[in-house]
Amino acid sequence: MLVLTESFLPARLLDRPDLGIASLIASCRAQGIGVSLAKGQTRVLGDMFMRDTEELWHMIRGLKEKDIAEIEIFGYETLAREKGVRQFCAEFQKLYNEIIINKNPRCYFNVPLLRRFEDYYTTFRKVYYYYFNKLCSRNLKIVDCYVEEIKRNNPSCVGFSFPEYPAPLFLHVAKRVKKETGVPLIAGGAFATYLFSEREMKFLLENYFDYIVTGAAERALPRLLESLRNSKEPKNIPNLSYMVNGRLKSARGEVIDNLDALPLPDFSEFDLDRYLSPRRALPIQTARGCFWRKCAFCDYRAYSLDSYKTFSIERVIECVKYLRDVYDCRHIMIHDDAMSVKRIKAISKAVV
Repeated sequence: MLVLTESFLPARLLDRPDLGIASLIASCRAQGIGVSLAKGQTRVLGDMFMRDTEELWHMIRGLKEKDIAEIEIFGYETLAREKGVRQFCAEFQKLYNEIIINKNPRCYFNVPLLRRFEDYYTTFRKVYYYYFNKLCSRNLKIVDCYVEEIKRNNPSCVGFSFPEYPAPLFLHVAKRVKKETGVPLIAGGAFATYLFSEREMKFLLENYFDYIVTGAAERALPRLLESLRNSKEPKNIPNLSYMVNGRLKSARGEVIDNLDALPLPDFSEFDLDRYLSPRRALPIQTARGCFWRKCAFCDYRAYSLDSYKTFSIERVIECVKYLRDVYDCRHIMIHDDAMSVKRIKAISKAVV
């Protein structure tokens, strides 16, 4: 069983699930590979505002004045002290219910309330990071729960998807999973694609991960899993890097030419109604890469291997209908890196 991990404690609150993970789930299942998801933000928000709020209260109250000054949470420490643990927990549970569970429309027109929710999240995230990085506390319940969720799926491999360079807390989770399961760890996502430095790549492979996938992974990941299942070295798999006898081995980069051949994204593992959005919203892609590719200052050309590939208009419409009919979704977000006016008009006309 492959377990893919959704980012938890991201820098910003997400309003939709991860399209990359949904695409990988679909690609693996299309080839008969068992895969499950360790939910990230949606589970962590529930821990923060509902299940582990009492622990957060004690963490905030346990900070010294110099700690509070360093992470700049003066008002929140006062709030925790004045309200007491019961009222503190009750208020945050009510806020979570209104915005995330009940999705009261009035809340999403109440800008100060939404900002307060996001401010609380940012503050709590700072507290967790401070305890881990500065106070060297490794006994964080929110991390224990995340690790246990990964282990509960009895993984044969674990894939970590990082939208940004992994913070020490994420790397600690990877190290714990490796120690407690002994299974291969695979890293990927947007951050991996920007690891142009061989030094950075070797550091992550020597200390945390067994394999790193850069760029598109819909083909590379199933091929890697097949090699591991057959106990073979994953030679010549495009977009894959790993270490052998202290030496970094990296295969050539590859883009997928026929995007229409990819299966439709699979969002069945996600908590679709637990993101910060008043209505269920799902992402799609209509193209990969940039059609312009002439900006001297932009490093995206290296990321996309200087290519621009599109889904056919018919495939885009098929995907929109699929999200509507299978997931009862009426709000679609396009995750293209660039889109020409001509293509916007063509897709809009086809949708109508």
